[in-house]
Amino acid sequence: MNSTLAYIFLMINIIFSVSSSNALTFKLIHRDSPQSPLFQPNLSNLQSYLREIKTSKTRVSYLKSLTNLETKFHKTIFKRSLSVTSSFFTINLPVGVPETKTALVFDITSPLTWMQCKPCKQCFKQKLPIFDPYKSQTFRRMYRKHTQLAKLFNCTDYECTYDVDTRSILSSIGSVSIEKFKYISKDLVFGCGTRNDLAFHPTETGVTGVLGMANFNTSFIRQLADNRDDARFSYCLSSSWRKSSILKIGGDDLISNERHNVQTTKFLRGPIRGKSLRGGEYRLKLIGISVAGKRLDIPINFEYSGCIVDTVSPVSALDVWAYQNVMNAISGYFARFKNVKRLMHKKYWDKLCFKYPRGFSDFPGMVWHFEGANLEVNGTNLFLFGNDLFGSRFVCLQLLGHSKTNILGVYQQRNVRFLFDLENEELSFVQKSC
Repeated sequence: MNSTLAYIFLMINIIFSVSSSNALTFKLIHRDSPQSPLFQPNLSNLQSYLREIKTSKTRVSYLKSLTNLETKFHKTIFKRSLSVTSSFFTINLPVGVPETKTALVFDITSPLTWMQCKPCKQCFKQKLPIFDPYKSQTFRRMYRKHTQLAKLFNCTDYECTYDVDTRSILSSIGSVSIEKFKYISKDLVFGCGTRNDLAFHPTETGVTGVLGMANFNTSFIRQLADNRDDARFSYCLSSSWRKSSILKIGGDDLISNERHNVQTTKFLRGPIRGKSLRGGEYRLKLIGISVAGKRLDIPINFEYSGCIVDTVSPVSALDVWAYQNVMNAISGYFARFKNVKRLMHKKYWDKLCFKYPRGFSDFPGMVWHFEGANLEVNGTNLFLFGNDLFGSRFVCLQLLGHSKTNILGVYQQRNVRFLFDLENEELSFVQKSC
């Protein structure tokens, strides 16, 4: 299996249950867990850090492109899906009767679920069997007058087609179809791809497609939403990848036990500076940043496109002005300690890393100030900790700077339960030991 893909997938070992809130519950297994088939026991802390930075840079460039596009409700919406080289979670959600296992990338910015299908005219090699619609008793193709969703695709009286193009990294062309997914009571629309491509042509990949969870009519979560309680999902990511994390879909009260500490902020919708932001990604209004308890002086244009919440990018990204302010604040904070030194190396000169002595624990935290809510990120989630860089204990800032782009990545979401309420267009979150 291609080593690039091996380290970028997070496998989700799925378990189904119906809780008192009628939520679908899934168990998430991290790619660095010994339980995962993608586990790499010999990966050093530094290698892990550089891997995550590389993955995040690819993802940030893709998400920025969403801001630069004026997304409207027509067929071209599906030219904005996922770069598989950046994938961070997958979910095994069996499809069809009889069932075919899948490993779908979990992406909350993608508006369409799709998978590779036979007969494959052009497919990348996958470990699991390719879905064969002709062997499924419940498979049907969508046509022009089939459902209201047909108007979003290229349709004739006999079929509808889609074309996913992720800027030469991953692409899929195929038929829009309807099928039964395990644990789901209703049949769902998805893309059955017969022409699919990965730019770097790995010998084999663990991915079979994408599970689209964006706030858009054709997404997996939106199709499930028969009532307001169904249009919700939540997840809680553990700080230890050896411990399972949890994803829940639907249900009437997903964070009831922590209600008194919950903070809530609205999704950012509508045009900003002439750009339409109705593509379905979850954006929040980010109005400020604090480091080590001090609010930073950041220009107002840092709010340009809001902040995208993402489940694919390992680390977060800030607009370059905000990022530089954060870098300066952290450098100034550590300058107070004579036994903490900046690590400078020609290979990693642009990474903010520090070596520290045994027993040191005064690592600064960070607060993301959203409109009406504050997300606290402690030092454990802000830095990568290791002891194999130049033989010293070290920390490296897990943050990127990128022009006019703000993204809340996976590492800065750990030990927080997030609830996405699509009906009320708001995100609620609460600190929790996941």
